Amino acid sequence: MKVFSLLLLLLGAVSSYKYVVFVPNMANSQTQFCARVAEVLANGGHDVTMLFINHLSDFKTDVKIPKGVKTYQLDAFVEGITKQQIEKEQAAMIFKDTGLRDMPSMMAMFGRFGKMLQDGCRSMIRNKEFMKWLENEKFDVAYAYIYSTCPIGLIHTAKIPSWVWLNSGPLMDYVAQTVGVPLIPSYVPPVMMESHDEMGFFFRTKSFIGHVLMGLLHRKMSSNAETEIFREELKDPNFPHTMDIGAKCPLIIVNSNELYDLPRPTLAKVVNIGGLGVGFDSAKPLTGDFKKISETGKGLIVFSFGSVAAAHEMPLEWKNSILDAFSSLPDYQFVMRYVADDLNDRLPKNVHLFKWLPQKDLLLHNKTKAFITHGGYNSMQEAISAGVPLVTIALFGDQPKNAQVARKHGFAVNIQKGTLSKETIVEALKEVIENDSYKQKVSRLSAMVRAQPMKPAERLLKWSEFLAEFKQLDNLEPAGQKLNFLQYHSLDVIVFLFTLISLVFYIFYRILKALIRCCCCRKSSEKKKSDSKMCPCLLVDKLKNAFGKKKKGKSKESNRSDDSATSPVEPVEKKKEKSKKSKKSKRSENSKGKSKKARKRPDLMGSDEILDDGEVKTLDDYLLKGGEMKDGVSLTLGEIVDCDSSARVGKGEDVTIVLLYANGRFGSVYLVHRQADSEQERAGMSNAMALKTSRRLAATVRMQHEVKTLLGLFNKNSAAAKAKIPLPTHITPIFFHGTSCGTPYFIMPMMDANLEKIKQDIGQRFPWVDAFYIGQEALIGIKQCHEHSIIHRDIKPTNLLLSIQNNKNWWLCDFGDSCSTGETKILSPPDALTLPYLSRIAHQSLQKPTKATISMDIESWLYLFIDLSVSCREFHESFEYFRFIVLPWKNKVEEAETLEAKNAFWSSTTQFIEKNTSKVPPQLLPIIQIVGNNSIDKPYAQLTTLLREGFNQNNKNPPWKPFWIEKRKKTAPPPKTPGKDKKEQDKKSSTVSTSAGTTQASENASKNEKTSGKLNEAKSKTKSVSKSVSKVIMIYLESLSDY
Repeated sequence: MKVFSLLLLLLGAVSSYKYVVFVPNMANSQTQFCARVAEVLANGGHDVTMLFINHLSDFKTDVKIPKGVKTYQLDAFVEGITKQQIEKEQAAMIFKDTGLRDMPSMMAMFGRFGKMLQDGCRSMIRNKEFMKWLENEKFDVAYAYIYSTCPIGLIHTAKIPSWVWLNSGPLMDYVAQTVGVPLIPSYVPPVMMESHDEMGFFFRTKSFIGHVLMGLLHRKMSSNAETEIFREELKDPNFPHTMDIGAKCPLIIVNSNELYDLPRPTLAKVVNIGGLGVGFDSAKPLTGDFKKISETGKGLIVFSFGSVAAAHEMPLEWKNSILDAFSSLPDYQFVMRYVADDLNDRLPKNVHLFKWLPQKDLLLHNKTKAFITHGGYNSMQEAISAGVPLVTIALFGDQPKNAQVARKHGFAVNIQKGTLSKETIVEALKEVIENDSYKQKVSRLSAMVRAQPMKPAERLLKWSEFLAEFKQLDNLEPAGQKLNFLQYHSLDVIVFLFTLISLVFYIFYRILKALIRCCCCRKSSEKKKSDSKMCPCLLVDKLKNAFGKKKKGKSKESNRSDDSATSPVEPVEKKKEKSKKSKKSKRSENSKGKSKKARKRPDLMGSDEILDDGEVKTLDDYLLKGGEMKDGVSLTLGEIVDCDSSARVGKGEDVTIVLLYANGRFGSVYLVHRQADSEQERAGMSNAMALKTSRRLAATVRMQHEVKTLLGLFNKNSAAAKAKIPLPTHITPIFFHGTSCGTPYFIMPMMDANLEKIKQDIGQRFPWVDAFYIGQEALIGIKQCHEHSIIHRDIKPTNLLLSIQNNKNWWLCDFGDSCSTGETKILSPPDALTLPYLSRIAHQSLQKPTKATISMDIESWLYLFIDLSVSCREFHESFEYFRFIVLPWKNKVEEAETLEAKNAFWSSTTQFIEKNTSKVPPQLLPIIQIVGNNSIDKPYAQLTTLLREGFNQNNKNPPWKPFWIEKRKKTAPPPKTPGKDKKEQDKKSSTVSTSAGTTQASENASKNEKTSGKLNEAKSKTKSVSKSVSKVIMIYLESLSDY
């Protein structure tokens, strides 16, 4: 019999394996989990050693070592870092809501923690006795914890044949990334993120960023430094990176359970042992004080923040809120884990403090109603096993996510740190106690855990023995580890397929477009048209040729010479080659015979092709109506050029032309639709914008100068901006600018109308209150120019625009003639409208270079201001000389006559002031005197004061309503429908054009009706261009009675 027993013992010794469990002896929860693992292995008949790595000199664990388990104590602490010090640092962070402002403090705390682990790692490697022991023990399998990669390097150095990566909670993100477990951020949030697996866009974005950062931060703060320590201490520069060793880890054991963790993709070598050691058979009956407490009241509520977070470090507000909440529920007994004595003198009768709690026994007691916890994973598992609902106050680490998982499963109520109060605690406790659904759900989950097919201990033991036998499990390594980011997510495949499909659609689009063009041109060629009319489809082709790339081998000069002999319109169909050639020759002859009249089409085209006057008229007509140019309405502008360092550079902007708005002497302005970007939306800008382009090629330099000036005005890095001068508010900005085939253009906000047009709409005259207001608006824009050292030099009504967004705001525009203060320059010859408003100094610069001064703009501003309200009828009947005040030089054609009239006016201002003080507002006279004397360098403050006084005194019926708005509302024509009204206006316009002897009034009525028809066509076209065009465009189109 003795021999048989001896044989059994020898057989057990032969079949047992040697295991070593690395224990991070810093917190009881970590030590407890490692002890449970060692206990299962020891109960399986194996030789188990717990290697306690002591990082804190003052930490002494109270976890009992299982029977049959050996221990090895290794001091790896650094002097000066203690458990008490860490608790105080944690208390400063974990008991409050943290944000970006706390990030430096958090990173510093994590940095010190990482430094402690790295110094401990260096200490262990230098401990020759320990390293020799670890190698000589000949362990079969080692268990490495997750807080540091140092145990991985030690296992590799000691040549232990196999090892397990032991996770004391859910699978850590960096471990999953290292071994190849799929991390899908759309429904697998990071361990440290407060979320469950059902996330909106914002949380999915946070999840994606979190997964990327966690891997990078772990390498930077831990594994890179620890790898370098091994290479330095072992004098081996080829020592492999610890994360490369980790990537080949044969087995990962996780303290989690599929039944209550979030569902996620996993690998075969990831083994869950959640609930290990949280048994139901090991619960002991309560004794002593705990038994007495449990027998009192309706039930028992347990409060514990675990072994990592010290409850006595809570802020005083928390302590007061907790005690007040507990005292308001006198029918229930509260048991708290609390190691300090500061609350003993003010404890409610139903609150009991203990430095240690038999937590598992308390949770399994039948009178326990709820568990108030910090959300630690061990505490949550114990509550699930016991079937007790939770009230969570998540503090840090993985606790916020654990709390969200418990809430998703329906057995927890979460209290945010920032909302913790007596009321929230009482509300949460009443919810979990009185609402039976919490108890039912956690009880059902508890029953599922008890009935699971394979128990956690069995999984641990079987897989550990399996690994000890086969050492390495290479056949479980996923191939995804060897793929880069693009390959892993198939981004290269997606790009290839997208490109292929796009190419197929593009080819189909080009074929369909060519077929439609052929049909269109076949129909149009059957109709007879004059030379001034051309097929819209051919016109589109011509536009495209103008936009297209220039032919190789031809310079601009050769293109210009060729244009006089050949037409730029390429034949579309071979069948009509003869008719095309005849049209070519005819156009060539017209071009030669009308070389003086032929002009280049610069706006938007910018090419070397020459369009005759008829073609230009046809193009403008189609742009205005929208016409049949559906194929060419949406135009892609050329590459945007960089005028200065602050300019936006891009590949071009897509805009949709709605209609031609205005033609000036130098440029054309189109109403365009373009999707506003976020900055413009914040500024309240609509999608209706204005595209300005040079009307003549000779104006290219002028347009480029205007772009450069405006960019300088709005440059946040300019000298004015550095001097803290604010950006202009009454000057039209540039959104985008560039060149198209050499012709410059820029896109700016769309304005309602200019001052000249408004004057025509309301009858050429404003009330004085409106005149003072508009004068102040114009003066603000002029002042802002001068603050940035810019002289406008062309102040006139057509350059003062009314805002669409707010019909009280007036903006200054057109900086083609502007220059820097003090710059000597010749002013370009003005048109008939500019001439009356030029100052005397500006007139002089028409013939010879004159230095630009502020008085140029101030005097021109005065003429504009006077002309707003003073009429000829009011003054020149009594004072013949005073007709100058109403700008009688408007009728002068010659510059010399205009300048003479202005000088005469200024010579008579003294006499005017003496005799006409009762005829005009009293503020007008000192305004004229300030401008005429020119004695003040910057008279904005004095002028502003007078303008405000004049506004207030003339505002007879507050609140003030702008006259131009009220007047235009009354005179605006009623909107008409595109269908029926168009027929009526066509009929009326035909009658007017064929009848002789009609009066001027009937001609005007016909013109207005034609205008309404074109307006309605433009409105209809706008709706078809894009459904996203804002309501502002439609309101704006209703005011375009000129068309």
